[in-house]
Amino acid sequence: MTREFHNPHASHIGLSDRLPFHYESSAIVPVAAERLFEFVDDHASLSAHMGDSSWRMGWSRMEIALDENRGRSVGSHIRLDGKVLGIRLALDEVVTERNPSQYKSWETTGSPRLLVMGHYRMGFEITPQGNGSLLRVFVDYALPDFVPARWLGHLLGRYYAKWCVRQMLDGAVSHFSEPMTVEEQAGAAFVEALAEALDIRERETGLHSKRVACHTLVLARRFTRDTEQLRQIYWGALLHDIGKIGIPDAILLKPGALNEDEWREMRTHPEKGYRIVSQIPGMAEAAEIVLSHEERFDGRGYPRELHGEKICQGARLFAVIDTLDAMTSDRSYRKAMTFDEAKEEIVNMSGTQFDPAAVQAFLEEEVALREMVLAKCMEPNSPDFSDETKPLKGTAHEHKH
Repeated sequence: MTREFHNPHASHIGLSDRLPFHYESSAIVPVAAERLFEFVDDHASLSAHMGDSSWRMGWSRMEIALDENRGRSVGSHIRLDGKVLGIRLALDEVVTERNPSQYKSWETTGSPRLLVMGHYRMGFEITPQGNGSLLRVFVDYALPDFVPARWLGHLLGRYYAKWCVRQMLDGAVSHFSEPMTVEEQAGAAFVEALAEALDIRERETGLHSKRVACHTLVLARRFTRDTEQLRQIYWGALLHDIGKIGIPDAILLKPGALNEDEWREMRTHPEKGYRIVSQIPGMAEAAEIVLSHEERFDGRGYPRELHGEKICQGARLFAVIDTLDAMTSDRSYRKAMTFDEAKEEIVNMSGTQFDPAAVQAFLEEEVALREMVLAKCMEPNSPDFSDETKPLKGTAHEHKH
């Protein structure tokens, strides 16, 4: 269970009844509450994503102007001004609540001119947790007042709200996290190259391995924030089919159906993959995912016919994502399904092929996965496993009041 934000509906200008949409998320940041507050209290840091050119900003940027208090006191003003897609946008914010080391909120004033949002209130709460702090960030928002932007708000408002919250969490987590060592970077690069070699050989799947690894992380972050566990899940998903390197081309690349002998050979790839990955130092859990990725929740998979929670969690999460990617990708013998068609199939297989908890996590991450599948999205390099912006089960909320 999570605590409510301190007076979350407080408003100095009466916005409470006019902000029907809400999104929040949280992350563990490895630093004491006092130092974390000092970082997120700086609006130049908080709004840095608005000043960076990105596709969500229409490859444009907005400038931030702070008053003499620099957003560090109640009543302090912040202004953002710029052009996005050639359209001039501007807004003014005022700090409405601030309790050092604990919480802060700010909201728009006047008539904000944005493309996908109207008035909004944002804020954060910091709770000491172990050797670090739990950072929760929220946004309450309304759609824009003028008609063309209001239409865009219906389509993109929730995506933009989610992005803004995640950018704030990303910035805090990466600022206080340890970077990978040279040895870790070299190991990650080797694993990435190994997976890419298989993807090149399997002409039909393209960058399948990279996609499913990144998408599996989306689900995994709902269950754990442990950096090493996330890394093992990512690597196991990335290398899931590496055993196919030992399958003859005549079988692996055969355009038609496999005969009984060929199918028997194909079914050896999880064990072949396990033998490869288990020899890489520090990859024991990833190797178990490779060995178990063809198992089914009902015990009808292979090679060991494991069932239920006897299958490692990483493999249970991967199974949902692997099926999603296969269904939503074109094949030589069929066109790709739509996301909604694939979703229906996955839900129907909950409890048989898939772990119901993994399917539930998939449904809870539908917005993010839908966007990633549409863009065939993956990270360009190894993801930052300390980027724990995903909430644990039950800590994220996106809804209309």
